[in-house]
Amino acid sequence: MSKVFPCIFVLITLFACQKAVNTTEITQKVISLQAKAQHTTLDSTAYFLKKAAILLQKYPFISDSLQAENTFAFGTYYRAKNEMDSAATYFYNTTKILQHTKVDSRHFYVYYVAFETFKNQGKYGDCMALVEAFKEKINLEKDPLNAGYYHFFLEEIYKGTFQFEKALKANEKRIEIIAKHPELALTNHQELLNRYRILDNLNRSEEAVNILDALIKKDSLLTYDLKRQVYSARGIYDFYQNDLKRAIYHYKKSLENVKRLTVFDKNELLANSYSNIAEAYIIEKEFAKAQQYLDSAKGQNFEQLPTDYQRNILTYQLRLANEQNEATATVEAELDRLLDHQNNAYRKKYESELLALKTAAAKEKLLFQQQRNTELKNIRLRNGLFLVFSMLFLIVFGGILYYRTKKLRFQRQHLQMQQRLLRSQMNPHFTSNVLYSIQNTIKHSKEEAKKHLLKFSRLLRIILENSTQNYIQFDKEIDALKKYMDFQLLRFPKKFHYEFHYENMHEDELIFIPPMLLQPFIENSIEHGFSNIDYTGLITLRFTKKETFILCEISDNGSGFSKDKNTFKNSTSIQLIQNFIKKATRKEISISTNTTANTGVLITLAIPYKLSDEN
Repeated sequence: MSKVFPCIFVLITLFACQKAVNTTEITQKVISLQAKAQHTTLDSTAYFLKKAAILLQKYPFISDSLQAENTFAFGTYYRAKNEMDSAATYFYNTTKILQHTKVDSRHFYVYYVAFETFKNQGKYGDCMALVEAFKEKINLEKDPLNAGYYHFFLEEIYKGTFQFEKALKANEKRIEIIAKHPELALTNHQELLNRYRILDNLNRSEEAVNILDALIKKDSLLTYDLKRQVYSARGIYDFYQNDLKRAIYHYKKSLENVKRLTVFDKNELLANSYSNIAEAYIIEKEFAKAQQYLDSAKGQNFEQLPTDYQRNILTYQLRLANEQNEATATVEAELDRLLDHQNNAYRKKYESELLALKTAAAKEKLLFQQQRNTELKNIRLRNGLFLVFSMLFLIVFGGILYYRTKKLRFQRQHLQMQQRLLRSQMNPHFTSNVLYSIQNTIKHSKEEAKKHLLKFSRLLRIILENSTQNYIQFDKEIDALKKYMDFQLLRFPKKFHYEFHYENMHEDELIFIPPMLLQPFIENSIEHGFSNIDYTGLITLRFTKKETFILCEISDNGSGFSKDKNTFKNSTSIQLIQNFIKKATRKEISISTNTTANTGVLITLAIPYKLSDEN
C-alpha cells in the first residue's frame, strides 16, 4: 500500500508538468492548424481540422473558444460539401460549447448559422430548442439587440410551420424594438417586407400590397437585395391580378437590382427573374421577347441550377412552343428534353446518396484508424506503470464507448439513408408514359393537353417537395396520392376507381407522416393487379388513427397473386418500406388475399405520425 501513493504522486506530477510546459505551445499549434484549414482547398480542410481536434481532445485544458471555433469550422466544411445532417450536428455542438458564455456578435452568428441549417432541413423542432437555449443566455428586457434576434427566430419558425398569426405578432415585436431603440441604428425595411409576406399568407392582400408600395417609395434607402425582393413581390402580385404590363415592369426593376448584387447564388436569382419575365411575355403573346428571356435563363449555368428552376424553364419553353403552334417535332423535342431532365435528376439523386453512404463509411473507418494510431504512439512514450493503466482504460472503457457510439450512429445513418432512398422510388416509366399520353393528346386537343401538362407539373412539384421532408402534413400526402391515381387514369381511362375511408380521424387531420410510403403499393395494384381483368377495378384505402400510429389498409379487387406472393414482397421498394416501418413502429407489413372481394390483395401497415413538426 505504501508504494501505491508514490506512484499516484508521480502520475499527478507528470500531468501537471505536461500542462505547464505545453499550454502555450499547444494553443499556438491549434491556432495554426485552424488558419491552415481556413486558407486551403476543401479536401485539405478536414485534414488540418482533424489534427487540431486530436490536440484539443488530448489537452482538454485548452480554452473553450478554440474548441468552439474548431467545431464550427467542421460544420462549415460539411455544409460546403452539402452534407447538411453532419453540418447541423457540428453547428449545434458549437452552441453547446458556448452555452455558458455571454452572447456577442460572433456567438449570435453561430446560433444564426445553426438555426438556418436546421430550418433549411425543415427541422423546426430543433430550431425551437435552439431558440429556447438562446433565450436563456440573454435578457429580453435589457438587451434589445438580442431580443430582436430572438423574435426574428420565432417569426421564421412560425412562418415555416404555417402559424402566420403568431409570426405576425413576432414581426410586430421586432418592429417595435427597432422603433424604441434608435441607438441600434437599424431600419425596419426588411421587417416590413417580412410583414408583407405574412399578410399575403393570411389573405390580407390589400394591407400587404400597401406595404410594398410604401417600400417602393423609399427606393433610394433600400439595399439592392431588398429592392430585388420588393419589386419581385410586387410583380408577382400584379401577375396574379392579370396586370401583366405592370408585372413585367416590376420584374425588370427586380432584375436590374439582381445584376448589381455580388452574391454566391446570383445565377439562381438571375434565372428566376428571367423566367418570371418570360412567363408574362408568353401570356401577352410577345413570343420573341419570351424566347429572348428564356435563352437568358438557360444561360445561367443551367445544369447547376436547382431542379425546380430547371423544370420551370423547360416547362415555359414547352408552353412557348405550343403557343406558337410550332411543328409537332418541336413540341416532341421539348417533351423529350423535359423527360431527359427528369430522368437525369432521379439518376443523380440515386448516385449522390449511394456515394454519400459509401464515403461516410470509408471516412468513419479512416478516422478510427487514425485515432488508434495516434493513441498507440502516445502510449509508447509513457513508462511501464502509465502504460498498463492507460491500456486498461482505453481497451475497457474506450472500447465499450466507441462500440456503442459507432453502432448507434450507423443505425441512425442507415435508417435515414433508407428513408431517403425510399422517397426517390417513383417509377420514371410512369413519368415517361404520362408525358407520351400528353403528347398524343396535343394532336387531338391542345387545350386539353395544356390542362394535363399543368396538372402534371403540379404533381411533379408536390412529389419533389415532399421527398425533401422527413414528415409532411397528412392531407398533403393524400392529395399527392389522389393526383397520382388521377394521372394513372389518364393512361388507363375507366380502368379503375378509388375510395378513401377514415375512422377516428378525418382527411384534414393536423398530423404529420413520412411521405411516399403508400405510392408503391398503389402502383402495384394498377400495373399488375388490374392488368388482365375485364371489369372495373377498385382501390380502397382505409385509415384508422391509433394511439401511436395510423393503421392503413390498402385493398384492391384485381387478379391477386399469380403464383407466389414472395415475388411481391421481394420488391426493392416494398422491402425498403418494410424495413422503415419495422424500425419506426416495430410492426410488420401484412400482405394477404382480399377476403372481402374474394380476389385481389389486402395490405395492412402501421404508419408512424407526429402531432406537429415540433414533436
